[in-house]
Amino acid sequence: MADATFTALGQSLLAKVDVLAGELAARVRLAERELDVVPPEDLAAVCAEQLRTGWNRSRRRCARSTGRLLAVLPRPDGAAFPSLRGSRFGVSPPYQPLSQSAEALRLARLALAAVPPGTAGVCHYGERPIATVIADNPGTADDLARRVPGGLLELPADDRDALLRTARAWFDADGSTTRAAAAMFCHRNTVRYRLSRVEALTGRSVDRPREAAELLFALEAVALDLTRRHPGDRR
Repeated sequence: MADATFTALGQSLLAKVDVLAGELAARVRLAERELDVVPPEDLAAVCAEQLRTGWNRSRRRCARSTGRLLAVLPRPDGAAFPSLRGSRFGVSPPYQPLSQSAEALRLARLALAAVPPGTAGVCHYGERPIATVIADNPGTADDLARRVPGGLLELPADDRDALLRTARAWFDADGSTTRAAAAMFCHRNTVRYRLSRVEALTGRSVDRPREAAELLFALEAVALDLTRRHPGDRR
């Protein structure tokens, strides 16, 4: 009952936030027109990772990642923000009207979410389209990330992770078995064998473009949610 109450309260608050955000955007647009306010150059919203600690239902301390607005900065053509280092950052596309700041922040958060957890890097919106689509549709992506790999996720953790890493290495090597083997520190035949197992378990072959794209989508979804527990994990 308490959960239902909190859910209803949360939905009510979010609805009010949406209304206030809409009113604020309308006022900014009006001010821009009346005062002829135009930024001297393109702007970009920069979103940084923020870890918040808390307690889950089993009373265990946990951390979750959220995106907070770091800054709205001038962005001349080709700006790469070299000072952004040591964490995960998302950068929006360039924009001009100040009234687009809320949308720029949304896109910067999506860009941030496209950087795999546990890694450091800067992602400009549009650089990782598959990961961005996954971040914008987490529920559907999570469901497909379970359905596409099929029985692969039911393997013991060590076996499953070896196959996932090998498939990822093959994609990162642009389909080169030799380069994937070098990255994995194993023989090319090992890579071929593992890819054949991936095909047998998922019903999808990396040699067929459409099926390879589906596998890549699933791999990106898994990479963006490292906290997911699979059937093969030990409890």
